[in-house]
Amino acid sequence: MFRSLTVAMFVGYATIGAPIDSKARRNTIGWLMVFVGIAFVVGGLAVGSTTSRFKTNPGALPFGTMGAWLLGMTHAPSKANP
Repeated sequence: MFRSLTVAMFVGYATIGAPIDSKARRNTIGWLMVFVGIAFVVGGLAVGSTTSRFKTNPGALPFGTMGAWLLGMTHAPSKANP
């Protein structure tokens, strides 16, 4: 359930943000929506990479610390909102 909701969220953000950007390049809301969609994708990839690197099969994938860093960076905006 959670994965399907996550996929719907990042597809929705990117799909709505892209037409807004194509019509008005200086529209901040469109760019924010595209950024949020990309951040969801990068965060999902970072979770999978970090889990595989450190828990499932340690040492199998390179750049495990970069995946952990990306995971922290993509979740940082959600932690800043009280």
